[in-house]
Amino acid sequence: MKRNINILFICLLIAGIIVVATLGFNVGLDYRAVNQIAVNVGQQYNVQDIKNIVNQVYKENKVQQVEIYKDLLQISVYGQSEPENVELINKLNEFYGTELTIEKDLTVTSQSNVHLRDLIRPYVLPVVISLLVVAVYFMIVYRAQGPFSVLFTFMQHVIGASALYVSLIAITRVPVNILVVPVGLIVYAGAILVSGFLFERNKGAEAE
Repeated sequence: MKRNINILFICLLIAGIIVVATLGFNVGLDYRAVNQIAVNVGQQYNVQDIKNIVNQVYKENKVQQVEIYKDLLQISVYGQSEPENVELINKLNEFYGTELTIEKDLTVTSQSNVHLRDLIRPYVLPVVISLLVVAVYFMIVYRAQGPFSVLFTFMQHVIGASALYVSLIAITRVPVNILVVPVGLIVYAGAILVSGFLFERNKGAEAE
């Protein structure tokens, strides 16, 4: 059983490496190079109605309501054209009975992509420090199980869980968004807890 799990684990890691090397990650609109379309609707609107309209025009989009100005609409779009912008204005005019124009009521600005290394950089030092501290703690507390054996097992759990998490993101093509790092930190913390549980269980078994 354990051998089959290890084989599956290795296969997933290899598949993840291949996907990252060939396709890269599926970066979401939050971090991709996109166009920001701002539309002054001229009246307060229902966000869901706007989303329905926008989905008819743009394939990949994210709709946001500007909280300060309830009549201002902001749309993040990956790949947009002038005809699509015209279609958006026409659909808004038809739905709300307004007389919006591209020249006066629609503005397009570019947003550059965010490098993934810049996304994780603030977390590298805290993670490394906590990893070293916990590793030393486990080596001292569970030294009866062999300090270096404990260190190897602990690093295997943490690095393995983190690598598997990254591989699954790449393989499943889950968009890299603002949730990826927090979930990754939860996986990291979970690997530490699991390691502690296993070391404690082995300690109890030895005591018996």
